Amino acid sequence: MVIDLVCHMEIDPARKETLRIVYQDNTYYFCTNLCMVHFQENPEKYIREFQDGKIQKMHKGSGNKASS
Repeated sequence: MVIDLVCHMEIDPARKETLRIVYQDNTYYFCTNLCMVHFQENPEKYIREFQDGKIQKMHKGSGNKASS
């Protein structure tokens, strides 16, 4: 399991529908296209906030839940 750095949902990277991008030789995974777009607009912000333990937001969408 991995964490979406934008909404902090836990997602399964093995699922074929899991969105992913490579940024500075690291792969980041996203539950929805919206989270991926937010990350692409300012990747350093989300990486820094995650490393600092800050949760930016949680959305109400179902995304790519690990249990579904």
